[in-house]
Amino acid sequence: MFRSIVWVLYFLLYFAVSLPVALVYGFLFVFAGWHVSRVFISGYIGFWARSLFRVGGARITVEGMANLPPRNGLCFVANHEGMGDIPLVLGYIPGMTGFIAKRSLFFVPVLNLWMMILRCIPLKRHDLKNAKKAIERGVSRLESGWNLLVFPEGTRSRGGPMKPFKTGSLKLALRSGADIVPLTIRGTWGILEKHGRVTPGEVRLIIHPPVSMSGYSEKQTHILAHVLETIIQNAGGE
Repeated sequence: MFRSIVWVLYFLLYFAVSLPVALVYGFLFVFAGWHVSRVFISGYIGFWARSLFRVGGARITVEGMANLPPRNGLCFVANHEGMGDIPLVLGYIPGMTGFIAKRSLFFVPVLNLWMMILRCIPLKRHDLKNAKKAIERGVSRLESGWNLLVFPEGTRSRGGPMKPFKTGSLKLALRSGADIVPLTIRGTWGILEKHGRVTPGEVRLIIHPPVSMSGYSEKQTHILAHVLETIIQNAGGE
């Protein structure tokens, strides 16, 4: 319980400090240019994300770093275990990566600022018109060289079996032509949510070789979903 209290206090402190840091980012963006501001903010976000796991006592293992293509505009596709999945990717995948998130999160003060900096995309569930707009925005992000993270399960598995992949989010890569980099995540549910408190444990992030979209069309989205499910599910001991 003591570790959980320390973790929450650390999270809140870092959250409070992040507002002036965002202002520094804005200053650098205006006066030093996009490249400098991007290096600064990706370093800050990466340190924050990694420190959350360190304070929580998590032991992180990253496998397959050599599989990362040396470019941006990648679509990361991962299984969704728990709340720690996004910080894991932000902390251990180099560069800036945005993600598709519930629209309600964009109304949380300070958090919404950082989601805008990461160029995250709001999604209103069960709204087909909004979903179509989210896909269009995502395609534009990828085409402009921005990385995006998607969870095709649509919700957290919470330590249970991986849920079937929905095909909608995969259209981001198909329409933009971006390579998909599959990610297998293991252990985030156990360290943050399973026991109702922060619990030390092992977390694995497995980076698989990229999957090119050149061999797929939108009519084959279900085939692509099956291929990605198989790659992600069969790694990491599940």
